[in-house]
Amino acid sequence: MLQAFFSSRTRVALLRLFFRNPDRKYYLREIGRILNESITPIRRELLNLKKAGLLKDVKLANLIFYEVNRDFILFDELRSMVIKAQKHELEV
Repeated sequence: MLQAFFSSRTRVALLRLFFRNPDRKYYLREIGRILNESITPIRRELLNLKKAGLLKDVKLANLIFYEVNRDFILFDELRSMVIKAQKHELEV
């Protein structure tokens, strides 16, 4: 359902990951393993979501961690959409 609104399958997967666990930070390769996706499209979408303000990054040691920006103006609305869409997909 979400792919009808968001053109990228990877972006949809990232939105689901971050909104299911809004208090968690992830690094690039970890996300790749979780989503079973190659690094290049994940990196591209992470940068797009960061540029839009939905994600922020934090450098710890030699890793860059990404986390959802709870201060993003549409955080609550987007999270609600992602969670509702996921529930609907599970029911169908």
